Amino acid sequence: MKSWKKWLIRKKERKVQKVLQAERVPEMGNKLIITQNGAQLCSALFVEEELTELHLTEVDLKRNKAAVGDIYVGRVKKIQRNLDAAFIEIAPHTECYYSMKQYKTPFFTKKIGKKPLCEGEELLVQVSREASGVKAPSVTTGFNLAGKYAVLTYENTTLGVSGKIELEKKQELKEWLQKFRNSSYGLILRTNAGTADRTLVEEEIRQLIGIYKRIEKTATHRPCFSRIYQEEPEYIRQIRNQNLEKLEEIIVEEDWLYEEILQYLKTGNQDVSCLRKYRKETLSLHKLYNLDQEIQKATQEKVWLKNGGYLVIQHTEALHVIDVNSGKYIKGKDAQKTYRKINEEAAKEAARQIRLRNLSGIILIDFINFSDKEEQQDLLSLLERFVKKDPIPTNVIDITKLHLVELTRKKVQRPLYECIQFGVC
Repeated sequence: MKSWKKWLIRKKERKVQKVLQAERVPEMGNKLIITQNGAQLCSALFVEEELTELHLTEVDLKRNKAAVGDIYVGRVKKIQRNLDAAFIEIAPHTECYYSMKQYKTPFFTKKIGKKPLCEGEELLVQVSREASGVKAPSVTTGFNLAGKYAVLTYENTTLGVSGKIELEKKQELKEWLQKFRNSSYGLILRTNAGTADRTLVEEEIRQLIGIYKRIEKTATHRPCFSRIYQEEPEYIRQIRNQNLEKLEEIIVEEDWLYEEILQYLKTGNQDVSCLRKYRKETLSLHKLYNLDQEIQKATQEKVWLKNGGYLVIQHTEALHVIDVNSGKYIKGKDAQKTYRKINEEAAKEAARQIRLRNLSGIILIDFINFSDKEEQQDLLSLLERFVKKDPIPTNVIDITKLHLVELTRKKVQRPLYECIQFGVC
């Protein structure tokens, strides 16, 4: 490349940096950026100024497509007795996987046989997981209705409280929750209920019970493939699932997004002062936060650590693998201390990358020189502390005989790399 072209490129880069510095919104802790880029919506959560979650969805204003959380009158297409599973259609030629061993009391709208489940029967099912790769979407008959403070559960009739709430407050809420006990549904109080006004929590629970009763009343009169309940769009769920105490800003650029989110916040008696409308001058919100670059980084195999080590993240059909490497880290003369420092930073970054990339299912982490029993337990405890910050259930299982750390993370949506590889549509 000619020198004058290089000079022009450097000049342009310096100009962009000046604009970024001039337009950069103030750093204010946890914030959620929601922006439209063409036919794609991008939600980016920054926790303590560090990008922690990325979600890509299709702009679907009419919302005709099935989404996680939607409830349908489905029809049993075929039963695989050897797998203890069935395939249930929620629309013509849209078959979903259903595990028969997990649920015992489906809500039937049309029962035709004496067996627990027969082909041709119609029942209520909720989309529990998106299609992933070659795997069909999954449905459950143990559906739930989620709010900001509580979740109503069908089939599971227990009363529970989030484990992230302090023990004393948790016990107090458990006792208060007893007045809602019944044999038709259960209730789980979410983390936000721990600091919310009790009146607001009770009001939401009553609303969820009302929705459940409407579903119960109308479902038997609706034809097969009817959508009985439509879950909130993804960008609203992102707000609903946040810890409201820590979320300081929601920044959007598009008018229609701003109005929908404002209405949602007002309906739930939530403080609307956290919602900000970004006024575009020279750069879009998407470019201001370099989201294209962040998405690209979040799909690369290699992730550098601040200390010079790095992670290699790879995927197979069965599991995800994270390999920890020392890389350029040469500080210190004690090799064991060096490995310990690399492993500690790698544990923190691995937890962030799992959440950022939305990895789920089985995850293996291969730490460096990971054989000392005491160090293994210390590192496991550290890793558990980091993954507990993830709103999606993530469990550190154990260490294999080959010194690989096993984790599992609940499968809900497709991982980020699949959204890009196969498109968000």
